[in-house]
Amino acid sequence: MHIAIQPLLETDIDNTDIVIQAAYGSSSRKTTLYYYLHLQPDGAFVAKKADAVVGFGGFLDYHDFAYIGMMSVAPGEQRQGIGQRLLEAILNCLEERGCPTVLLDASPSGVPLYRRYGFYDDGEALVLKKSQQVKLPGSGAEPILSATEADLPELLSFDASMFGSDRARLLKTHWAENPERTLIARDEHGQISGYLLAQANVLGPWLAQNQEIAERLLLAGLALPFQDMPQVFVAAEHRDALALLTRYGFTIQRSLQHMYKGTRIARPRTTNIFGQASLGFG
Repeated sequence: MHIAIQPLLETDIDNTDIVIQAAYGSSSRKTTLYYYLHLQPDGAFVAKKADAVVGFGGFLDYHDFAYIGMMSVAPGEQRQGIGQRLLEAILNCLEERGCPTVLLDASPSGVPLYRRYGFYDDGEALVLKKSQQVKLPGSGAEPILSATEADLPELLSFDASMFGSDRARLLKTHWAENPERTLIARDEHGQISGYLLAQANVLGPWLAQNQEIAERLLLAGLALPFQDMPQVFVAAEHRDALALLTRYGFTIQRSLQHMYKGTRIARPRTTNIFGQASLGFG
């Protein structure tokens, strides 16, 4: 049966979401799919078999590097080369855009495919989930505040300096949806020293200059309501982040292989990036 690789359309979202849920055994990812349509409409692809969606893959291009995510194939259609076709479409598009580096976090089953296409291992990424209720200590002297629109230029500059590229479109979209859940810490000079975005069921992005600031942000984030027990995506080698998360009741759910293709870039994944926005967006 012919497999067609096509751009994701809004009319595909419901069926694509069903495929992703089945492939990952997860809850709905419709919000993420709409993010792809809004932020990178030329970077999201579906695989169709007789007009039925059977696979998905997407990327966000941050200019200095791109992040591939949500690679998924319907369970009954796996091992037929569909994932390979989706990956080829994504890589061809990124090559046309002149993207120097491509990053992703691969499941163990996906690693062999990515290695065949020139990806190299570069550490691990862990998924942690809050599984225990732990009494939170009182807040410190320096308050954690929700970011206002006036804070955004400084926050975006702070993020770019640590993330390694400009992801203003993504962060502005998150902030516009829930400004009260974008938390910032400031130092004694009034400069932003860290921030945490508390999504509906994910803590991240979560960036800080040191562990003490990261802890204050985490405590403020955990005081907010969530749809489910929140998750965090972090480098396995980030000892400070893992110590904090363990202290406040998080446990490791699974491990993924962090990989890159093209020019290897140095980012503070094990020091200042305490939590990713997602496995697909970095």
